[in-house]
Amino acid sequence: MLIWLIDPVERLATMSHAEEIAALQKTNAALEEEVERLRGQLAARENDLQIEQAAQRSLTDKHKALMEENARLKEELAVLQRLAEKSSRKR
Repeated sequence: MLIWLIDPVERLATMSHAEEIAALQKTNAALEEEVERLRGQLAARENDLQIEQAAQRSLTDKHKALMEENARLKEELAVLQRLAEKSSRKR
């Protein structure tokens, strides 16, 4: 157990060639597992980002449409107010 506390370079120097290969294979397998785990996380985050971007585009489009409708309604209101003013002046 104490051998694993020794500097990794010293540890490799004290190992046999077969032990060194086995240790490197074990390290490689652990790193490959970590890469796969991180790839999964990346894919999930990319999917989340795509969903958020789609929602943002939808909200932007809806906001634009509502702003246009608001401007149109303000124009209609101004026309109706002028008509009402003209109508009340004629009376």
